[in-house]
Amino acid sequence: MNYENYKNLLKEFVSFKSISTDEKYKSDVAAAARWLYELMSRFGFDVKLVSGYGNDIVLGKYVVSPDANTVLIYGHYDVQPASQDEGWKNDPFELYEDNDKLYARGVVDNKGQILIHLFTVIELIQTSQLRYNVIFMIEGNEETGSPLLDKFVQDYADELKCDFVFFSDGELTMSHPVIETGFRGIVNVILKVTTSQKDNHSGLYGGTIPNAAHVLSQLIAGMHDASGVLILPGLDNTLTGIDENLVKDSESMPFDEATFLNNTGAKVRFNNTMNFYLQNGYLTSAEVTTLSAGYLGEGFRNAIPGSAVAKINFRISPKHNSKEVLNAFKNYLQTHIPSYADYSLEFSEACEPILIDVNNAYATELKSIAHEVYGKDCYFKLCGAIVPVAGTFQSILKVPVISLGLGNEDCNMHGVNENYDVELIKKGLYLSNKFLSKK
Repeated sequence: MNYENYKNLLKEFVSFKSISTDEKYKSDVAAAARWLYELMSRFGFDVKLVSGYGNDIVLGKYVVSPDANTVLIYGHYDVQPASQDEGWKNDPFELYEDNDKLYARGVVDNKGQILIHLFTVIELIQTSQLRYNVIFMIEGNEETGSPLLDKFVQDYADELKCDFVFFSDGELTMSHPVIETGFRGIVNVILKVTTSQKDNHSGLYGGTIPNAAHVLSQLIAGMHDASGVLILPGLDNTLTGIDENLVKDSESMPFDEATFLNNTGAKVRFNNTMNFYLQNGYLTSAEVTTLSAGYLGEGFRNAIPGSAVAKINFRISPKHNSKEVLNAFKNYLQTHIPSYADYSLEFSEACEPILIDVNNAYATELKSIAHEVYGKDCYFKLCGAIVPVAGTFQSILKVPVISLGLGNEDCNMHGVNENYDVELIKKGLYLSNKFLSKK
């Protein structure tokens, strides 16, 4: 396991501004896919770039033996936006090392993690120690919700035929390895509230007409109780119905409040009498991610906003579905919107929650290897985020799906100074080698 060779490849990989959320980076996205294509080609993979499903999907296969089992390894090469003026220590698309961490956009999410498995497979090919036939499926639209990936998996089901799926797109938990047993679903909503057809002078009309920003703020505030729990009428947002084994796994995992607050930069954890892993993995949440109203430029315009907009991100419990949550939200708005205000809703990026069956030999073996590599217990864990394709693999390919994240908890993926702990990279390389090599 040559870490320096891995690092050199990672330096090349993260240099591509493969930002799928912005069309102006289309050529960079394509270049990242081409880089993967050429890397696999050099080492004997049967590889192709598949178009027609959004950004190119890199599909690379290596057959050890017709008698060997096949693993499908998934990852994505697209990344979130980043610019140095946001507060990065360095250019976010130049790999930078400081205090035993590597910094770059995508260094954890997901270039660094998928490259661990690709680099490992390449090494095992060179030493004739690869245990499985391998299919790499690396996409370029994960950060935009993978809208066409279901169709791709359906269309290419024969080429993707495998014995199990394996991917790494998350983090350790309190320095413990975890295998995800479920993911919360997701749906994004744009809520617009209108109280007037125009903005009005705050001196002439202040205090006499409704303010759209005030109305929207009141609606948002009413969606949660004092402890921060979503309380939409008709939506049972409690732990009822959860599997007892998931409760036991969650309660056995260590959690440190001080570390949590340090990692988040927050002063308090809401609903902190509940187990964090159950709270985060099994309760539906609604977070305002954008809030805008009135004049947003420099200085003051002193006008009462006639309209206000909020973008809201719902994370959906495995016991709910997107339709249930959206219906509860609509009912809440219809009940609580003042008669003098109107509202409109736009919906996008709905992904249903997923429960994963980890009762299989592959998950059992990986759990044992992870315990050995990290020197700590490996837990089964409900994940508050989602990798949408996990459900697609499970429903279409009908094979075991195993998700084990290799990143550090303070990696700050999607944020400024995204980073990957060097020691964890080395352990990730070791784990991947142990799992994918001949015994």
